[in-house]
Amino acid sequence: MKKIHFIPFHFLLLGVLHLGAETKSFVSYPEPMNSYLKRVQQGEQVHAYDETENFADWQRKARGALVKITRLKRMQTQLAGFKPKVIMAEEDRAPKDFTRSLCSIETEPGVKVPFYLLVPKSATPKKPLPLVLCPSNCWGECNLA
Repeated sequence: MKKIHFIPFHFLLLGVLHLGAETKSFVSYPEPMNSYLKRVQQGEQVHAYDETENFADWQRKARGALVKITRLKRMQTQLAGFKPKVIMAEEDRAPKDFTRSLCSIETEPGVKVPFYLLVPKSATPKKPLPLVLCPSNCWGECNLA
């Protein structure tokens, strides 16, 4: 049986934006993603962190710019009454050391994002383990080996 959990909208808007001074890529992507990323990263990066700047000041300005660029205020107004739903699927007990469930979260009305919930079998209420979120934007083309 599927369970539905509600997540307050403001938790989805939280995040930390941190950009290092290193501009060389530490990963490589297959085409056409590689060409796309090169195209969108060209030009002046006006919100890049500069080590001579106070981090808290940069972070405040960068977050404000992120809210403006992504139109988060507009989304917040349009989705004011929306409660994101997490749909939990049955556990797949085939893996040896963990349980796996293919779940989804409805981030906006009608927009469902699938994800795997992997829970180590060694985790207990007395021995909790940290939560790790690993979002992917590879559209099924990434080599995660």
